[in-house]
Amino acid sequence: MRLTDEILFFLSQNPGNYKLLRRRLGDAYFEEKLEEEAEQRRAERKRDNKRDRVFRVTLSKLKSRGLIKSENEIWKITTEGLRKIAGQKLFPKLNLQKPKKTKQQVIIAFDIPEDKRKSRYWLRVELVSLGFKMLQKSVWLGPAPLPRELIEHLKLMDLLPHIKFFEVKKSDIV
Repeated sequence: MRLTDEILFFLSQNPGNYKLLRRRLGDAYFEEKLEEEAEQRRAERKRDNKRDRVFRVTLSKLKSRGLIKSENEIWKITTEGLRKIAGQKLFPKLNLQKPKKTKQQVIIAFDIPEDKRKSRYWLRVELVSLGFKMLQKSVWLGPAPLPRELIEHLKLMDLLPHIKFFEVKKSDIV
């Protein structure tokens, strides 16, 4: 996970001042990322300075984008920041069970707008995991019925208005 995401998730749970953020989040993040750095003291100081600079710059960028704010030296996530991490939670791997082998098939056609590009990509990954075959980038053929969890998640993501489902019968195929 990127440092930006780490900071947003941390602040959604724990508002705090810079020292608290740096102590609880910054050091742990960079220890993991920079574990194999040089062993000399001079190199260690440079690394500490770089860590602090990257952390401060990242906080500054998040603040300028309106995702976090500082009130009386206490950092808090904003409503916009909460929206950003809520959007990330919309794209989990659902680990759906493939439908049992049936003769029923369904064609799924979608026209998801460009501003929902991540949703479009997520849907394609889920369709592949369910055993669907791509006919065109936005037209897929696969087993029916679709898992209820997928349909519920599509509703949650507000994608159903952009998706059409067509039942396929053996007699329809030439």
